[in-house]
Amino acid sequence: PRTKTPRQPTDRRPIKELRAIAHGEGINTVGMERKDLERIAADIEARRPPPPPPAHSNERPQLNGSTLEAERRKKIQEEQLRILKQQRDEQERQRQAKAHAEYLAAEERRRKINEKREAEDLKRRQMKEAEQRAVEERRRQAIRNAQKAVEHNASAERARQDIERQRREAEMKSSQPHYQQGNSQFPGQHTNPYFPNQKAFPNPNPPQNQQQHATNTSSPIQQKYSNVMKNLSSSNQAQTEQDRITAVKRSILGNWALNPPAMTMLKPIDQLLTTIHLSFPPAYAVNSHAYFLRWKPIVRSDLGRAGPMTGSNAIDEEKLKKAVKKLRFFLHPDKLPRDLDSVQEFVCKMLWDVINDANEEYQARKDQLDWVK
Repeated sequence: PRTKTPRQPTDRRPIKELRAIAHGEGINTVGMERKDLERIAADIEARRPPPPPPAHSNERPQLNGSTLEAERRKKIQEEQLRILKQQRDEQERQRQAKAHAEYLAAEERRRKINEKREAEDLKRRQMKEAEQRAVEERRRQAIRNAQKAVEHNASAERARQDIERQRREAEMKSSQPHYQQGNSQFPGQHTNPYFPNQKAFPNPNPPQNQQQHATNTSSPIQQKYSNVMKNLSSSNQAQTEQDRITAVKRSILGNWALNPPAMTMLKPIDQLLTTIHLSFPPAYAVNSHAYFLRWKPIVRSDLGRAGPMTGSNAIDEEKLKKAVKKLRFFLHPDKLPRDLDSVQEFVCKMLWDVINDANEEYQARKDQLDWVK
């Protein structure tokens, strides 16, 4: 018969006891083997405080091998955790230090870029201001030079007119031997309305011939400017705005528009076009304006007809039309600046009317000559 060998007593704990220890700590032991349960039980017992020694006893409690092994493992784990935590802290400090250094470097680069940009903006503004000041100074210098040129041309034109007037007077005196015997001997004498202080001089044409000549050659435009000069000769010399306009009107007609000494006929259209810049402000004591400096003066060669068979006084019709159109465009009321005063506007209107009348008279004379041909 088969006999059972008795089991040798061991120091191993039963599985039920090990599971009870784990369940007491709230650990699920489903599927665990004995070695796992023993390890968990050793960890739990290692964490528990040792029982107090019995009273009046100097003997230390005896620890079995599993408890010592659990304590050793616990110390090793704690040391590893401490080292791992130190390493993580050191890495975090290094990361933060690197991020802070990058932030400081970026701020420094941004500050340098802003300083450089501000310096460039300041330099650009200074250069722009200097350029604007230079342009303004050149514009002012150009205005001053233009004013001086206009004044010089006006004075030269006045001197030329004075010389021409003196020459005409000398010719008339030489042609009339009884000029100084008295004005009563010459019933056909007249005075110059532009020179009120000038002595009366006799009309070289007899009264009958003069009346016949006026009947044959007078035109509505001549009658218009004759009446204008008569009205201006009878006006006063006050300082009001209307009187200023009257004085400017008298100066434009006498110095630029009408032929001396009768002052009843307009000058030729080509002569008016080539000398109109002398009547722009600041001529005749009219306030200057930058708009009139834009006008490019027309010279006589711009209106002449080029060619060896043409004379020096021949006028090209196409060039004349272009010049008149250019002047009309320049003096058109819609093209004038809005800040002109009343006297400047009157000057523009006066020049506009004179040029239109001279052009109309030129076209009428040209049509007559074409019909005769």
